[in-house]
Amino acid sequence: MDFDLEAKIPPFPFLNRELSWLQFNERVLEEAEDKKTPLLEKLKFLEIYSENLDEFFMIRVAGVMKKVKHGQVFSETPDKMDLKTLLLLIRKKTLALQKRHEKCFGSLIHHWLRKHKIFILSYKELCIEEKAYLDTYFRESVYPALTPLNIDVSHPFPFLANLVNYLLVEFEHDDFGPVNEQCPIGLIQIPPLLDRLIPVPSQQGKGETIFLLLEDLVKEYAEDLFKKRIKEKMFIRVTRNFDYTLENSRVSNLKDSVAEKIISRQNQNVVRLQHTKDAPFYLVKKLCEKLKLKKCQIYSYTKPYDYKGMKEVFKLPFPDLKFPKFNPRIPSRLALSDNIFQCIAEEDLLVHHPYESFYTIGEFIQTAAKDPKTVAIKQTLYRSSGDSPIIESLMQAARNGKDVTVVIELTARFDEQNNIDWSRRLENSGVKVVYGFVGLKTHCKLSLVLRKEEGKLAFYSHLSTGNYNPETAKLYTDLGLLTKNQEIGQDISKVFNILTGLNGTIFTNNKPLLKAQIPEFKHIFLSPFSMREKLTALIQKTKEKNGSDSPRIIIIKVNALVDQFIINELYEASNSGVKIHLIIRGSCSLKPGIKGFSENISVTSIVDRFLEHSRIFYFKGPHVDQLLLGSADLMERNLNVRIEVLFPILEDSIKHRVIREILQTYMQDNVKARSLLSDGRYILPLEKNLNLQAQIRFIELARSDGVKSKPYQEAIYQYLGKKQKRPILFE
Repeated sequence: MDFDLEAKIPPFPFLNRELSWLQFNERVLEEAEDKKTPLLEKLKFLEIYSENLDEFFMIRVAGVMKKVKHGQVFSETPDKMDLKTLLLLIRKKTLALQKRHEKCFGSLIHHWLRKHKIFILSYKELCIEEKAYLDTYFRESVYPALTPLNIDVSHPFPFLANLVNYLLVEFEHDDFGPVNEQCPIGLIQIPPLLDRLIPVPSQQGKGETIFLLLEDLVKEYAEDLFKKRIKEKMFIRVTRNFDYTLENSRVSNLKDSVAEKIISRQNQNVVRLQHTKDAPFYLVKKLCEKLKLKKCQIYSYTKPYDYKGMKEVFKLPFPDLKFPKFNPRIPSRLALSDNIFQCIAEEDLLVHHPYESFYTIGEFIQTAAKDPKTVAIKQTLYRSSGDSPIIESLMQAARNGKDVTVVIELTARFDEQNNIDWSRRLENSGVKVVYGFVGLKTHCKLSLVLRKEEGKLAFYSHLSTGNYNPETAKLYTDLGLLTKNQEIGQDISKVFNILTGLNGTIFTNNKPLLKAQIPEFKHIFLSPFSMREKLTALIQKTKEKNGSDSPRIIIIKVNALVDQFIINELYEASNSGVKIHLIIRGSCSLKPGIKGFSENISVTSIVDRFLEHSRIFYFKGPHVDQLLLGSADLMERNLNVRIEVLFPILEDSIKHRVIREILQTYMQDNVKARSLLSDGRYILPLEKNLNLQAQIRFIELARSDGVKSKPYQEAIYQYLGKKQKRPILFE
């Protein structure tokens, strides 16, 4: 798939999604490069950048290459870019970012970490005593896990697992007689489950912290493993196509089909080969022949490839080298209440993660599980963590005789196996488990608790922009609403009836066949049935003047904006004089600031300590004043082929908080909010007079509202269990 840059890039009004995403990852890299980022946090951003890029190649690049292979010429995205041109531009941008990534990491380990007596050394840099320690460590803790593979006529070239490091060696020809066309080579897989960084006891006695990379240790003992003289050594890693689709006509059991896809995708084609820069050309060429790769799919790197192994460095007790520590607080109104349902009944409750504790949501489900008035609990699960207290509470609720229904999305990318495992545990506990629809991901974040109150059923709902995952809730910014609004509760009940009651194969060719069977909703927008139409109607309603000089404003905060039809609607709104501010974390195909298209539109992207994940939609005009939160980004997949929910904020106090406190703070950020220019470049703010950093401001606001309530803390500790006991208020 080697090609030249011949086709021209189409003109405005659209930017390419994939190239825009690479710019988002560049903004992540900029956080590692920023002099103000604490030293160990730099390492974290380098890891995030690397993991993001791996997934980008597994899914996005793999998808583009597949289309080119099948003869498709132009992108299906709004920009309609030539796909071969796109692949070349992706490679060019990736190589440029790679140089910066390696330079940043090299400076980090060779200069800045060493200044603090933290060393990631090569084997040659160790003293005799340290090497003696590693010899024992290798024999006892590494050697038994290694399998040296000699590749010859009786040992064929093995399958290379996705994103796993291998040591490739070439043996001395003298050991094999006359030189022939077959390179005498061998492979050793670096065990992915062993610690990547090996702590080495320092012999200097001066408070030094020393690590050695596992692969460096394996490399040092390679000749001992093969019992042969080795001429060349190099590290390699492959990236495979991890994308897949399920076809309705071929699915008889969704869980079994997903399990089969998890296994089969491990064997998908290689889309990228990474190798160390010291690799001989002829060995790389031999690998390309074995793996059927073109030159444009080869990337040479300095190691390490796997930055996840650097977590051991981040765990070191150097608080001055990390962001200031804080713990999420409990909303003050809830902290002073001894009954979460009474608190919600009095007034809706907005929870802003990670500034406010996710354990508030866990308390909601756990209390419902024990509450004698609870009749039923219904929940969607897209991603969760391995020790999720919410899942434990759902199982406990079923054991307590509650009617518990859980809709698990089995095809949540890279979490498929976890979700299959959770579904089995839940089923074994008596929970009714449903898997949604084939080819239509259930991405909405909903919980519904039905309680018997005064002879009637009362609806208590939790609606969120983020997953029910206590781990990511510490790292992602999200908004969740706890409400007793009966109309919203009835809307959510209808959504669950759709998920559990309609035929799981009613969708074909990405279109719902039974749209007429979908009920009307009082408040929520549901995709793929009504969300696109209702969002479009709100944009068009905001355009209306009707003789009024009142401000017309649209503010949207999402992770991605690439849907062509929504972008066109925003262009038209801009041309009618509507002021539009878009806060788009990742890919954005809209071009702001172009006369006749988008001169009234500004776009910013905030990349900071926490991953911006909340989705907020605000429409203000003479005849509209609506604020919505939800799970959906403005992408074709979210609006056409996913179950997504947008929900309104109805109480004035919460609406005021979201607009005046949250949205306004984001819009005033002049530290981390990069502005998108019409040519596709992002620039940092130039004016620093206010020096307002949104995420720092949210921490300050949370601290100012923190209420220390000992009884409530003890209740949370009991909920978490002794092993998970931890402070929950800001320090």
